[in-house]
This record gives sequence, C-alpha cells and structure tokens, in this order.
Amino acid sequence: MQKYVLSSLLVAGMSPLAVSAQSAPQGFEYSGYVEFSSLYSDGDSETLGRTEIDLAYNNLFGNFGFSLGIDAFSFDGETESEIYPAFTYSAGDHLFSFGMTRSVLDGSYLPMGQVLGSSFIDLEAVGATGSYLGTVLLFSGDDVRNLGARWDGEFGATRVGLSYNQLEPDSGDTVDAFGFAIRHEIDAISSFADMAFFGGFEKLDVPGDSANSWVIGLEGAANQFVYGLSFGESDFLFDSWARTWVDYKITERATLSAELISVDAGSNEMLYSVGASYNIWEGLVAEVNFIDGDDFDDSLTEFSLRYELYSN
Repeated sequence: MQKYVLSSLLVAGMSPLAVSAQSAPQGFEYSGYVEFSSLYSDGDSETLGRTEIDLAYNNLFGNFGFSLGIDAFSFDGETESEIYPAFTYSAGDHLFSFGMTRSVLDGSYLPMGQVLGSSFIDLEAVGATGSYLGTVLLFSGDDVRNLGARWDGEFGATRVGLSYNQLEPDSGDTVDAFGFAIRHEIDAISSFADMAFFGGFEKLDVPGDSANSWVIGLEGAANQFVYGLSFGESDFLFDSWARTWVDYKITERATLSAELISVDAGSNEMLYSVGASYNIWEGLVAEVNFIDGDDFDDSLTEFSLRYELYSN
C-alpha cells in the first residue's frame, strides 16, 4: 500500500457526490461527511477514517455569527486534524469571515466529489481539487498557526470568493496564501439542466519564492446523467492536467460512475476509476471504486461507508 504515498501520485480527478438534505434551525447551516474506507491492493489492506464538516450560524447576534470547519483523518497509525473557527458578518448577499478561515477553494465553488471517487487518493492529491493550503494545515498539526480573512459574495447566478491566509510555522518563514474562486450557475439550457462554470486560483508566497495553481471547468446534469470537465495547472503536484467524469443514476438510490484523467508531469500519464454507490438511508452511502492507470504497479480497490449531510 505504501506505493500509493504522495510521491507516487501523478494524477487526480473527482466525481460529484449525491448528498442528503436535512432541516435545520433558521440561520444554522451545516455540510460535510464522515467516512470509513477499506483499501485493497496486491494482497495488502489498510483502513482510513476521514471527516470534513462545516458548521455556521451567520446571524447569531444580528448580522454577526460564527463558523467552524473540522478536517480530520486516521490512516496507518497516523491521526491528524485541523479546525477553522471564525467570526462572520453578513451584509445582504455578502459574507465576511475573520479568524482561522478556510481558503475559498475549500468551499462550494468547485465540484464537491472526491478525487477518483477515493477518499485515500483525495487526501494525498495535495490541492488538485481544492486548496493546497488546506492540505498543508492538515498535515502540519499544531506546528503552523493560521490567521485569515475571507469574503464570499453573490451577484445573481454568480458567486465569487476571495481569501487571504497567513501561516506562521514554529520554525521557518511566514507563508502568505491568496485564493480566488468563482461559480456561475445556468439553468435549463436545452436538454441540459443545472449547468455550472467554475474556476479557482491559489498563490502561496514565501520570501524569495511562490507557487501557483489554477483550475477551470464545467459540470452539469442531463436527465439521469451528471457530468463534468476541467483543466488546470499546479506548481504543487504536477504541471497540467485535464479530467472528465460522468455519473449515471440507475435508480433514486443507485449510481454508477467513471472518471478519466490525463496529466502532464514530465510525461503524459492516464488514470481512471469506475465505481458504484448506493444510498442506504438518508445520506448513508455505501460505495466501491476500482482505480488503475499507467503509473500504478497494482490497481487499488476502495470500499467506503460514508454519511453525507447538508442543511436546507
């Protein structure tokens, strides 16, 4: 299983996840998941526990509120976690956050699915589908302090976010992280429904050096299909990549999925996944994904049981 550590990963992709909506008190919002996975490759097996949850009460005292993000995982004897407490101020369609804020790339602007349908590869992908900043904080533990500010705004069908975070490690240089994300929703284009265009940019600066990444793409739904296409470049993991994915909803509860990714990381590589999921009960999802590619000596099969949730 160790052949799948970060140094061997060249490619990453994602597919949208179906989630369950529950009612919540007015002004209180929550989203995220808790997941347990079993991984199998070449006769070896490992288990992975992971959670990503966001809670918010944006109008707790007038326009002032509070939010809390929680990321954590446990794998192969290692357990890490990171929290994101912040104060918020809402003004119409604009939300301002101050404290230990998330990057705007770790939010609802980009597609929300896991890389290749795998919680394990998603954890190791280092910014391929969201913020590299979030990965740095999760694996750094208490060695890095995070302070930041964030703005999220809505302009009709378009949402825009900006964030700034300053990371102060116990040793080494301070890191400045800048994030930008945008999402534009388009309803009912011909036979296509709920199409969205999205993009994101992140820049991390240290004295004398910087690293950037960007992503653009679209996702949508047509009848029983959910589909997506995206392109990006990254200084964090690989040079450039292109990804496409599709889900087919067999029934209200059962879904088939497939993804194909091409990456340029010194040489062109391909990675693919096929999977199936079943919504057992109100957001409790059982899923299996088979993953293989040019750079994998052995394929990876991942079985997951996940509870997904979000408020109305």
